[in-house]
Amino acid sequence: MNTDLPSLLPMILARVPLWVPALLISLIIVGLLLRREREARPAVLLLVSLAMSAYSLASVMLAFAGHGLALLAWMAGTLIAIGLAFGPLAPRGLRAVAAGRRVHMPASWTPMALILGIFGVRFALGLAAGLGMPVTAASPWAGVAACMLGIFGGGFVARALVAWRVARRFARPAIVLAA
Repeated sequence: MNTDLPSLLPMILARVPLWVPALLISLIIVGLLLRREREARPAVLLLVSLAMSAYSLASVMLAFAGHGLALLAWMAGTLIAIGLAFGPLAPRGLRAVAAGRRVHMPASWTPMALILGIFGVRFALGLAAGLGMPVTAASPWAGVAACMLGIFGGGFVARALVAWRVARRFARPAIVLAA
């Protein structure tokens, strides 16, 4: 049997369930909607981020049956994403509007990249399982995949936390000292 990727591609694509491309199209639409410049409530951003983070965690649970090392790698990835969002990779151009009840989100491709990252890793794990390739929790790839899923899901949480912080800073009432 020939095992080079170009010869396997038609067989792989023929066996992909129909819901997978439908899910990909749906995620691309969501990514395009999130790519636009918009105003959003911090609570809504947090709910969306928790949903995407849960999707990435569910991918780890499904692929590695909740193995402890895979979960630790996912948590490490999430913390890395949050740390980078409050440091060198902080979202730019966020500003509070409507007395801190909304946050102006400038146009960004970051949500699309995070969504496609989660989908890509999850697809690769499903493909490996479908081809009978042993990607188990004991494999070094398990830690890499789980950490990547944590970074991608944590990227949403990080963006929401930064937006929440921007909104809270604006909504804080000024303290007036009487003379």
